[in-house]
Amino acid sequence: MKDYFDVLTAYFDIFSDSDELTGLLGTNPSDIAECDDRLRKSFADSTLVEPSELPFVDFSFIVSHGQTGNFLVNREVVEFNIYCSNFNEASLIFKAIKKLLRANYKDAQCISSNEKGTVTGLYCFSFRIKTFIGT
Repeated sequence: MKDYFDVLTAYFDIFSDSDELTGLLGTNPSDIAECDDRLRKSFADSTLVEPSELPFVDFSFIVSHGQTGNFLVNREVVEFNIYCSNFNEASLIFKAIKKLLRANYKDAQCISSNEKGTVTGLYCFSFRIKTFIGT
């Protein structure tokens, strides 16, 4: 059974090995520190993002809210946020990520997506997937 860290590390490895995605993010795939800055395994605070940091992607499991009493209710749902300067850039990055997820996890399903209100000059597109990967 994979845990939180295993799953996020697996995503990072798949994404950082992709020439297409790292090219869109302006990252050298052989520079792990640079990839780590553009593929973040925790959520960013969009109010603190500087234009020089764009584009980047953050991803993590979503927090379970409500009165379910079941902390595992969202254990297979991962949220991705694409931070960039415009809609077209977000679209290209989203398509590259979706292609990688489908190639490596045939059962991954996009269960929601939306644009997030952000500060001027910053565009954020968010989507969630259900992974079914034995977390």
